[in-house]
Amino acid sequence: MIAILFVVPESPRVLLMKGRVEEAEKIVCWLHSVKRDPEQEFARGEFYQMRKQAELERTLDPGWVTMFTKKGKQQLELQCGWITVGIIFNAVGAAIIDKFGRKPLMLFGVAGCGVCLAIEAAIVATYAEEATNKAALGAGVAMFYIFLAIYSLDVDVAVAGVVFYSELFPSTVLPADFVSARKDHIRAKGVCISIATIALTDLMYLQAATTAFANIGWKFHLLFIIICFLGTAFFSFYLPEMKEEMERLFGDDGVAVMLNDVHVNDNTHQLVYQKDDEKGGGAGARRYI
Repeated sequence: MIAILFVVPESPRVLLMKGRVEEAEKIVCWLHSVKRDPEQEFARGEFYQMRKQAELERTLDPGWVTMFTKKGKQQLELQCGWITVGIIFNAVGAAIIDKFGRKPLMLFGVAGCGVCLAIEAAIVATYAEEATNKAALGAGVAMFYIFLAIYSLDVDVAVAGVVFYSELFPSTVLPADFVSARKDHIRAKGVCISIATIALTDLMYLQAATTAFANIGWKFHLLFIIICFLGTAFFSFYLPEMKEEMERLFGDDGVAVMLNDVHVNDNTHQLVYQKDDEKGGGAGARRYI
């Protein structure tokens, strides 16, 4: 970040606040120059908006007292509520993920997000332009909060919380002789690639969002609705539940014990380890732990 600062242009808004109008205009036109807009209509229009906003902000009180006394109740409620919902449902999801399992949470989360987005798209398509139906607009806001709650409870905990990523890739147990540890462990590398993929796809979606909403409006929601429902169908058939099942599915022969092969003997109350291929061999095939 420090290295990038030497090549990043100054903020046009800062230049406007300092009265350096021509420098600010050059930067805006450079940042938003596109070949299909030779007149730079978009850049010039945006700069006009920025310049007028800067002129207005010069007349406002920038003091610390104003920050705490200026009314903006609804905006604060929406922002604080958005953050609070995420924190609360992340905590709930982390507490129940081992009880309900990864797969059920993922299926409910991805499908639930798709349903919320579908309802949201319908509300925006029907009522957003006229903006006269307060009940519908309120339902649209509520749907965003429900979406966040479902995402935070399920998807964010199971996937973005790297639970699936860390369990998907096998790890190496280091022997007593640390120097001779295997060099082919891939869990850290796999998680790294997974997180990088999330960051890159998020960047792509966010960069495209402004242009997409400006040109196709609510229809941009359809992309994510389709992704959610296709993901739900895929997960239903192919998503394994536990770490051991994942490693068995991917043919990893480095698993010492499968959890499904361990149970408690009802008579002796001892822990018994018995592989699937040994279960037909009678009591002698059982190994008491």
